[in-house]
Amino acid sequence: MAITAKPDDLNKLLNASKRHYSRMHAKMRRNKDVYNQKLRVYSELPEGVEPFKSSRGTGVVDDLAEQINLTNPDVTAREFGTSLNAKNKASLQRRWGEAQLEAIQVQVGQVAQDMVMMGAGTMKWLLNPVVAMPVLRRFDETADDHDLRMSVHTQQIQHEPTFIVQALDPISVYPSVSRGRLQYVIEEQERRAMDMWENYPGWTDPKAKKLSKVQQDNPLRKVNWL
Repeated sequence: MAITAKPDDLNKLLNASKRHYSRMHAKMRRNKDVYNQKLRVYSELPEGVEPFKSSRGTGVVDDLAEQINLTNPDVTAREFGTSLNAKNKASLQRRWGEAQLEAIQVQVGQVAQDMVMMGAGTMKWLLNPVVAMPVLRRFDETADDHDLRMSVHTQQIQHEPTFIVQALDPISVYPSVSRGRLQYVIEEQERRAMDMWENYPGWTDPKAKKLSKVQQDNPLRKVNWL
């Protein structure tokens, strides 16, 4: 994916993306409503008569999603050579890959269900900073000291996932509108003000000027996160 400079007006770009994907997202919302049995009743029913809510859509999606096998990940690692060392390295790579896939089974399962339900699935991958932190040799330490720190670091990250994976609602994601290379992806989420204050010290809501002082100080009010 190409890296582009942040646009001057992100909200303007988001609004343009929403207009472009509006018809697609409207279909996705209807499919979600059918799956969740949220029906819109346009005709009046006699008093005491409940509208019939069909569970067929829910059953079809669940049955098809369950057919996507996620319990036994299969990883292929090529052996570069015929020596015992080469075979051991390939075996280690296979076990590592299988462990990584097993760690994200829940997220992959949600993406598979979204694919069946809405025709699209989105998964966000972030490199775990704990695992990615390199153990560089300091100028003032010996090779033995560096090896010791490297060993401690290796022990610490053994149970850490290499990637932080999150399944996203496809309706909240806006890929760049272009036929060529993907230029950007906008993710829009709704969060509480208290979460923003905690995770982003110094954050200010650009829309807060339109709110009263009581509304501005409400930690539970909803804000848009891009």
